[in-house]
Amino acid sequence: MKKAFSFAIVTLLFLSGCTWDDLGDEASAYPPEIAAIAVSRCATSGCHTTQSAEAAAGLNLETWESLFLGSNGGSPVIPYSPDQSYFLYAINRDTSNGDPALLPTMPIGGALLTDQEYATVKQWILDGARNAKGEERFPPIANRRKWYVINQGCDLVAVMDAESRQVMRYVSVGNSAAAEQPHYIKTSKDGRFWYVVFLAANPYVEVYSTLTDEKVGQILIGNGNWNTFNVSADGRFAIAVSYILTGTGVNQSVLIDLQNMVVTEPLNFNSKVHGSAAHPLMRRFYITNQDESSLVYIDYDTSGRVTSFESVDLMQGVAPVHPHLSGQLGPHEVFFVPDGSKYFVTCQYVREVRAYQTSNDSLLAVIQVGDDPVEFAIAPQTGHLFVTCLEDMTTFPANNKRGSVAIIDYRTNTFVKAVYTGFQPHGIIVDEASGMAVVANRNVAPDGPAPHHSSNCGGRNGYLTAIDLQTLELVPGFKPEMSSDPYAIALKK
Repeated sequence: MKKAFSFAIVTLLFLSGCTWDDLGDEASAYPPEIAAIAVSRCATSGCHTTQSAEAAAGLNLETWESLFLGSNGGSPVIPYSPDQSYFLYAINRDTSNGDPALLPTMPIGGALLTDQEYATVKQWILDGARNAKGEERFPPIANRRKWYVINQGCDLVAVMDAESRQVMRYVSVGNSAAAEQPHYIKTSKDGRFWYVVFLAANPYVEVYSTLTDEKVGQILIGNGNWNTFNVSADGRFAIAVSYILTGTGVNQSVLIDLQNMVVTEPLNFNSKVHGSAAHPLMRRFYITNQDESSLVYIDYDTSGRVTSFESVDLMQGVAPVHPHLSGQLGPHEVFFVPDGSKYFVTCQYVREVRAYQTSNDSLLAVIQVGDDPVEFAIAPQTGHLFVTCLEDMTTFPANNKRGSVAIIDYRTNTFVKAVYTGFQPHGIIVDEASGMAVVANRNVAPDGPAPHHSSNCGGRNGYLTAIDLQTLELVPGFKPEMSSDPYAIALKK
């Protein structure tokens, strides 16, 4: 298990005088050994109670059940993940145990926890932070909606319960102690699996169960800078795209048979390929050529073998308003509307999103957005397409804001508005059941805002925010902290 992160400065979640009273039945209560430590070691009442939670970062610690409602910054306890539980480090008085400590040590004004008491709390978290009845807060449930957030800086995936919006656990991904940089994550069409590919040192697509979030297999695809991974409309095949295949100098993609977990065909390119998408109705994958103003699409048969290969000129004689020195659009990602009638491309170099008619690949519209447009998410119920603009310094130039999310009406191919969601937004999903577009804000630049926590695997913590699908404004009070560099996000419905 890869150790995750330690905090560098104070997280202001614990004030003096915490009350950890067991006020309910066993289902809502702490286990006796945890309740005994909490009650005896907290100095006075009045902090993080039902009455005071609103003024204390939204965190109520009175019961086990209220603990897992979390705070404005998410849950302070992550079951099975003491390395990610900032609650633990607020009570750590001795870093010689190998764990970080947040100052001031809690409880303020009272006797600090003994080594044994601290070890008891840590072991409780490691064992799942269960209640007095021995029950998990988030037991495996087949129909649970989940958000999966890649934390690229620490080789971790945060598994979140979409209903409560809390992190249920962190999953360490990869095959070694070396940094492997998980980069892209996708769920299967039937909702049974999630897949992750890596930028470095891991030649596999790793496969995990969405029920248990345990690794159940891997598919050998070769050492590369694997950027994107997408699943075909029928769920049978997938494509993985790499900047370059390590040691060969070849830019490559591979077609994968997900049922048999093997590569069916490699595809070599002479340019830097990056983005990918599956046509929603056909056996066809699209791939962007990032250093050219083009993309290619490939058709394949029922065995996963390529039957045709076509190139599309994305410029089509329409020069960008903000030309790039290279003269290229820098197509980053490609994304289809649900009926497959048209697709959109983020033109990373020139602040544009371009829309194309699928039937003849003709240019329909050029839509101006913020700097560095990268990722897409779609809300069919409202007809909106959301585009993260990672390094946008133009749309919201004041107060050290970096990044924006552009909202496009994909029915009319028109720009609606831009929203500042957080520092360096990248990954995005639309969860229509929750009524939100959820954004992963990387926050990796050293001049970014809080949280300023660092990790022993490098980097700074990021956070999630969300846009209300109806109002197209930020969802208030939602800013759960993630581990280092939350880069990509996927939805399990």
